[in-house]
Amino acid sequence: MGFDVRRELMIIPAQVKVVEHVQYKYACRDCDHNDIQTPIVKAQMPRPVQPGSMASPSAVAYVMTKKFVEGMPLYRQEQQFTRNGVPLSRQTLANWVVHASTTWLSKIYDCLHEELVRRRYLHADETTLQVLHEAERAAETKSYMWLYRSGRDGPPIALYDYQETRSSEHPRRFLAGFKSYLHVDGYAVYNDIPDVKLVRCWAHARRKFDEALIAQRMPAWNAQWLGWLIMAFCQSSSTCRQENERSRSPRKKAWNSAIGCSLWRGNLRSPRQRNDTKVV
Repeated sequence: MGFDVRRELMIIPAQVKVVEHVQYKYACRDCDHNDIQTPIVKAQMPRPVQPGSMASPSAVAYVMTKKFVEGMPLYRQEQQFTRNGVPLSRQTLANWVVHASTTWLSKIYDCLHEELVRRRYLHADETTLQVLHEAERAAETKSYMWLYRSGRDGPPIALYDYQETRSSEHPRRFLAGFKSYLHVDGYAVYNDIPDVKLVRCWAHARRKFDEALIAQRMPAWNAQWLGWLIMAFCQSSSTCRQENERSRSPRKKAWNSAIGCSLWRGNLRSPRQRNDTKVV
């Protein structure tokens, strides 16, 4: 008559095992008795991830994945290891993370950085960050995390660069050698980067107009009219991407000039709008 199949999930919890690497040593017994020096030969042993530590590649990868992918802090991982009978302090786990990042992952980071500055399109932004127990700095002091991301002209790359300040020297240093299009907001520090063509963000441009409409309590259809213009520009830009650079530039400039002049002069009107009403 056949058979029925019922499927269910079985979860095998993570296991912690102690792996011992035994290294044999050999010495010349005749040389030990008759010569001044005794040569010693050691068998090969796998290179440790961190000398003098019990860290293994799988253990470090497990801890870093838990912390950075699954968002589990080291103190909770410490408690989890303790429940499994493995006493590992958060200081030990932190040393594993720092050592692996500076010794091993930094090489991958440098390779990705070299590839990033060779791309044609990049995005950049920065945000505040609070760091505790930083040398000679109060806990309330603001630090900054700078983010640099590639466009769609290749495999995605996103790199973070921690800095204590928001100075223009940081993007200049990080983007040294980059000579193409950089998509940023209106922060002035990006203007000092040499050999870079800045591409402004329409999301940031729209935000100010939206705030102005709300502040002036304009009718909802005024905002829709402004949104229609921005959408029309985006559609025009999408169409223009199919054209060559020579024909695209005048068309974009015409759109920018027409919309910009109308907005700032207050001449932008809807077909249903009265002659004495202004959008901005």
